[in-house]
Amino acid sequence: MVHLARALQVFGELDKLNQLLDTPQDTIGLTLMDEKLPQRVRKSRKSPESGAF
Repeated sequence: MVHLARALQVFGELDKLNQLLDTPQDTIGLTLMDEKLPQRVRKSRKSPESGAF
């Protein structure tokens, strides 16, 4: 990553690195993250045997 940043700086394209790291604009990364989300979330039931209050 450091080499990429240095190369972009040399070519005067350092703002491209900012665009690359801008997560709200990363549609592919956001789609992949959405696929990893659980389908539904449930509260865990506490059984009397567990000793939890």
